[in-house]
Amino acid sequence: MTKSTPRETSPRRWITLGAAASAVAVMGAGSAAAAPASLVPAGSTLSQLAPSASAVPLILVEGGEGGEGGEGAAPTGDEAIDFLADIAFIQGHAAAGVALYQAGETALGTVHIGHPIVEKYDAVADELQELGLDEVYDILVEMSAAAEAGADAATVVAAYDELAHELAEARDYVADPRAELAALVSLTKTAAEEYEASFEAGVLVDVKEYQDSWGFVTVIAGELARLTGSEDIAVAATAAQMQTYLAEAMDAYGTVSGEGDMQVDASIIYAAAARMEFALLAMKG
Repeated sequence: MTKSTPRETSPRRWITLGAAASAVAVMGAGSAAAAPASLVPAGSTLSQLAPSASAVPLILVEGGEGGEGGEGAAPTGDEAIDFLADIAFIQGHAAAGVALYQAGETALGTVHIGHPIVEKYDAVADELQELGLDEVYDILVEMSAAAEAGADAATVVAAYDELAHELAEARDYVADPRAELAALVSLTKTAAEEYEASFEAGVLVDVKEYQDSWGFVTVIAGELARLTGSEDIAVAATAAQMQTYLAEAMDAYGTVSGEGDMQVDASIIYAAAARMEFALLAMKG
């Protein structure tokens, strides 16, 4: 990736934890309710907050792991795309962890919050340092330490929102929304792989893998919602199209804890990823 020099940017809107829920909700299967304070409330499934084909994002506010080895999204050979996929991977892990923490599953939430540092940070460390965003590491460490110390959920959520802000700045410096779309396709494929690995014969056997997938899809939904507002008309249209395809995968998910109604079928997530990739390839301009 050709590195960009850190620059002054106009205040951008980033997806905070609560707004990520809104981004999923307004893709929403008939749900026009306001976003919950948490990422997704403990009793809600992603399908209940899933996108409809005609939805327009309502709220944008300021603001994958290949098994336990932690490879993350498969490299594409494009440095910008891979970097953007990696930071979304980090954010997805953190999103799942914070949602669990808010739901009272603090031990498991703490594990997920700590994963990004162990599994992926080294892959993006040099790029973030060149962009003047090495504070991301400090935020990840502080968020993990707060969770391990049993801090209140509001403290952990605030750290997540700081993380979201810094990663939004990283996306601004790359300044390539088309690469962002490609990165989201890549992460959707990772989400499908994680989901497939979490079930055997329709039975959830690895809840951590399922939760990784849940977190990735949540972040993907939030970023697609943001990109529908792109000044690049082709990017905005393609992001909206991808939203409709991602919506079709939401029935595969229950709550972040792996409970609730869900259609246990990784193929619908793989299909969404394939259709999203086709939309990207067909994008004009």
